[in-house]
Amino acid sequence: MVIVISIIIVTVIIVSVVGYFLWNMFLSLFGTIEYGIEIYSDDDFLNYDFSGSGSIEDPYLIADYDFNGKYIGIIVQNVTKNFVISNCSISEFHIGIVLNDIRSDYAKIINNEITEGSWPEVGPYEGIKITDSQNILIKENVITSAGLDAILITSSENCTLIENNIQSFNTGIEVTHSSLITCIDSFISKTIFGIQFHEVSNYTISNNLIQLCDNDLINLDNTSYGYIFNNTLQNNAPLYEFEGRGFRLWDCLNLTICNNTIDHVHLGALVYHTSFSVFKFNLFQDCEEYGLLLPIECYLNVVYLNAFIDNYLGGISQAYDGWIENTNTWYDAVNLLGNFWSDYLGVGNYIIDGDAGSVDMYPLSSSPL
Repeated sequence: MVIVISIIIVTVIIVSVVGYFLWNMFLSLFGTIEYGIEIYSDDDFLNYDFSGSGSIEDPYLIADYDFNGKYIGIIVQNVTKNFVISNCSISEFHIGIVLNDIRSDYAKIINNEITEGSWPEVGPYEGIKITDSQNILIKENVITSAGLDAILITSSENCTLIENNIQSFNTGIEVTHSSLITCIDSFISKTIFGIQFHEVSNYTISNNLIQLCDNDLINLDNTSYGYIFNNTLQNNAPLYEFEGRGFRLWDCLNLTICNNTIDHVHLGALVYHTSFSVFKFNLFQDCEEYGLLLPIECYLNVVYLNAFIDNYLGGISQAYDGWIENTNTWYDAVNLLGNFWSDYLGVGNYIIDGDAGSVDMYPLSSSPL
């Protein structure tokens, strides 16, 4: 037993010494790690000259700061007080703003400018990072750089993102393992991925303009009870035209996807393992391949009152249904209304390509949009 304890003690000492030397080597190469504002408890708010008291009516106001070259611009964690971060400028950062374990009635990040991420030697950088938190509002921020995520939300609930302007990141907005998320009225451009949700439930994605993305403009993976509407997804500029996919859905359940415009992408919507979802009033236009592709294990989805215009020119049809059990419906069986297909010849059913043998029994003579 004594020998075992001695070995453990020696190991801890070695790890500590090695860690100490590695850390100091890092500092000697890249400089001192500095934070703009550090708050790790409710009491830490008192270390700064913020206005407010942290109540619902009188939140702490973290405003009008200018940070350049900090490892993290602002970090707030393990607090219950209410606060607002606004009108701050953060540049050359590793992470612009970090919120972790926020249990306030609300926390707001409003009208900040976060630009030019740096510190690549310590890994990919992010604009705003929210973890294990609730009741967060992220509104009217401008986030531009070339990092990993402009906004990353993990293991959180009741978060609202409104009117954010995001350009030149790997991913515009990424949300994982969260619920009650609202993402509306934002502009996302020149990213690899526009919006990505992974293991998210009860969410809304609406009225966003997402354009000029190399890969998926909206990627939903293992999500449920989502309402996705009034988004414009387009790659209609040189170097981006016919790139990426408007939607990629994987393992999703109970989604309503309506009133979206998908234009000039490689593939309008790629849907795998997704069920009990509705696609209606969407415009699929000028896609290089199919407007809507359901290759495998998609069942009990309903597709109607959409407009498919000039997709997959020269193909058998503008959509594909590959699930051999043939349980998807390409029309409204009650009101006898299908979809508009620009290549429909005007007689009989519209044949949907794929092994399912699906048809639109009631193709429309004009666009319903």
